[in-house]
Amino acid sequence: MKTFLRTLLAVVTAIVFFLIVIVIIVAISTREKAPDIEDNSYLLITLETGLKEYPPQKDLPNIFEGEGESLHRVLGNLRKAAVDDRIDGVIFKIDGYSDYPANIEDIRYAIDECKNAGKKVYAYSTMMNRGAYFLASACDSIFVPPSCYFNFTGFSASAPFIKGSLEKLGIQAELSKIKDYKSAAELLLEDKWTEPARENRKWLLEERWNTFMEVVGTDRGLSEEQLTNAMEYALFSGEPDNLTKYGLIDGVAYWDEIKLRLNLDEREEDEYEENERLVTSATYANVDPEDLDLAGDKKIAIVHAEGSIMGKESGYDPLWGQTMGYETVNKNLRKALEDEDVEAIVFRINSGGGDGMVSDMICRQIEIITKEKPVVISMVGVAASGGYEIAYKGNKLLANRSTYTGSIGSISGKFVMKELYNKLGITMDFVSQGPNALIYSDYHNFTDEEWERFTNNHWVHFNVWLADVAKYRGMTFEEAELLAHGRVWTGEQAAENGLIDEVGGLMQAVNVAKLLAEIPEDEIVTLTHYPEQKSFSEMLMSRGGPFGSYINYKIHRYFTETFIQRLEIMQQGRWRYWDEEVK
Repeated sequence: MKTFLRTLLAVVTAIVFFLIVIVIIVAISTREKAPDIEDNSYLLITLETGLKEYPPQKDLPNIFEGEGESLHRVLGNLRKAAVDDRIDGVIFKIDGYSDYPANIEDIRYAIDECKNAGKKVYAYSTMMNRGAYFLASACDSIFVPPSCYFNFTGFSASAPFIKGSLEKLGIQAELSKIKDYKSAAELLLEDKWTEPARENRKWLLEERWNTFMEVVGTDRGLSEEQLTNAMEYALFSGEPDNLTKYGLIDGVAYWDEIKLRLNLDEREEDEYEENERLVTSATYANVDPEDLDLAGDKKIAIVHAEGSIMGKESGYDPLWGQTMGYETVNKNLRKALEDEDVEAIVFRINSGGGDGMVSDMICRQIEIITKEKPVVISMVGVAASGGYEIAYKGNKLLANRSTYTGSIGSISGKFVMKELYNKLGITMDFVSQGPNALIYSDYHNFTDEEWERFTNNHWVHFNVWLADVAKYRGMTFEEAELLAHGRVWTGEQAAENGLIDEVGGLMQAVNVAKLLAEIPEDEIVTLTHYPEQKSFSEMLMSRGGPFGSYINYKIHRYFTETFIQRLEIMQQGRWRYWDEEVK
């Protein structure tokens, strides 16, 4: 027995020692170093999937797969490239990129800043859709290879309705929705959109259409009629001559020909040198803004809040993806408040909503901070429903033209599972004492009396919020109500109806924050970001460790990125497989 215990102890000690060595090796290998950038270099930014606004805390996905691109990194790199004399220009490699239109608008602002500084900006794409084209059109020139998949179509909106699936499973949704435009509930309650929901989507599409035609038309020197004619042709894959004919691109070339044209050396991986003139986004991210005179004595803090709003701590959920919890977000807000060098805060929101109570906890923290420091809200791709609730108490609210915002409404209820339980052979029995003890039971439908009490309470809770929105946005309750009940607005519409103050992206929000903090317009400030990225060792010591986060991340990423991308390729691709049955 003693021999066994000694052996077991030795094995455990060896494993622990091995893990410690691995941690040390990984920590050293992932330590960031300032890169050497050669003169006449080009910044290479590769976009393949929708961007996270801000990279999540460093965990196993980052360590083993690389941090991945983020909107935060793209904007920061473009801001540096605009003033970096070593950078001649920027190349965007766009391969099936699809994202919120408002995210693309933020990148377009930064591209304009580079172009205004005299830098050339090029787009190169092997797989182009209309959304990616919205970004590419901001560049000086667009190039594609002869075999590029290129779809240029009109706008549409669709959604899956799973009421029939729930019925087959034996699940009944009993939901109260406030109100007509709160279409998220319809996915469970209807088999198609109601008229108000359809109406909402139509005016959003019209707004997107108008923005696209105006912006892309100006960039490419094309009229709405010319762009519409191109959409009528629609499918340009393998037809580069027609892409040129319709004015959608500037040239046809393979990637090696692009590099040759720009005098960028081709190097084999084993011959890689630090003076490579094609600088990746990941490498350039390690350039310190202070080295480019983009830092000052005063700070503007940018607090990032992204994901579904739920729970106390931010994290990753396999169903909901990235989540924000009120304790995590409020902790970061308080850090910015307590930093004496921080003159103002930009609260950067990218969220379609979530738990009303959690949203209110964050909203309250914003209210507290505004009494001591200015808080400017910067809405990203979406800041709607709960995402709007955490925003409206800021001193100034900004959103991009195409940001989805508003959706001031609510959904509440329960799922009755009795039929499903019956199918599974599960029965339930109850004892209770006192009224309404079983009101939330998933084995019973609401009685008429319970439903009346439940919906009345739902409306009372909602109207308290709506009255507060009206107060902070300088409206009457009746005026706010006309904008609410689930209506979704673009940023441009929201600026017109008073839900936000003005249209603009991140740097516009920073300028507004400087104005509120009485910092001269031409004074350079340091931008400091929260949450601060954890080191690898800090991540390992965090509660729960990295492994659960990694598993949740992989599940969510597969179904929201990898799987969808495969479907996209299948729809567009021209498959060339060897048929093994035909020899």
